Amino acid sequence: MSDSVATLSVVDVNESRRSRTRTVKVVLSAGDYVSGGITLDLTGVLNPNNLPEAKFGRNPVSATVKGHYGSHMVRIDVGTLLTNWKLRLFDVPSGTIGVEQTVAALAAGAVSTNFILIDFIGPKNL
Repeated sequence: MSDSVATLSVVDVNESRRSRTRTVKVVLSAGDYVSGGITLDLTGVLNPNNLPEAKFGRNPVSATVKGHYGSHMVRIDVGTLLTNWKLRLFDVPSGTIGVEQTVAALAAGAVSTNFILIDFIGPKNL
């Protein structure tokens, strides 16, 4: 089976005086989980709602995951570039964080209709 790929779509953009938060919906394709996580390329983010300021110009300074992904806890590793962020999945036995998903097909229920929302936060001039 081929590696799982993430499709990213901006669903909301919020601004304060100094920062901009882009809420991005991440959907994973069926496939094998990759050791060290699935790459998130912020240069290819879709903008289905034609939101202004949806495109990433520079690297965000942080990211916050909003919820779990199926039976997994999600962790985001900040990238040094827009093209090398990582999404890592951890099994959640009994409500506590477990071990990282093994290099194999994503567990049943991990893909299907599930998605992850991530807030990417950066300075307003991002």
